[in-house]
Amino acid sequence: MASDRYILNDRHQAVPCADLLQWAAWFENTTNRQVAETFVRSTRISTVFLGLNHRWFGEGPPLLFETMTFDKDEPELCERCSTWNEAVAQHLRVVDTIRSMKPPGTELELNSWTDSEIREERATPDDPPAGKTPE
Repeated sequence: MASDRYILNDRHQAVPCADLLQWAAWFENTTNRQVAETFVRSTRISTVFLGLNHRWFGEGPPLLFETMTFDKDEPELCERCSTWNEAVAQHLRVVDTIRSMKPPGTELELNSWTDSEIREERATPDDPPAGKTPE
């Protein structure tokens, strides 16, 4: 039976981790798990590696990354995907969506990383499917 626990290697590729103690030690370091964080006015957009497969039913690759929005005045948005590069693209798409919903000048906008930094520095080339290691 395949493990539902994953860690990221140094290329941001998800690899199964059957050893619970190894997984827990890796997971404890929150910087390992953060893909991106952006603040658009009063909304926080956070994209993280979950470390657990969140595909609860159906077929398909494991869902290991999650982008969520947090805003006291708006409903939360939650989207999941399978790879680091998908997570980067998902984060940027959600940032664009939130920006289009909140007109400039309503509140200060802060970015933990600029969009170009997210695209260029946070993305990993040749992102293989989750659970697969490059040959």
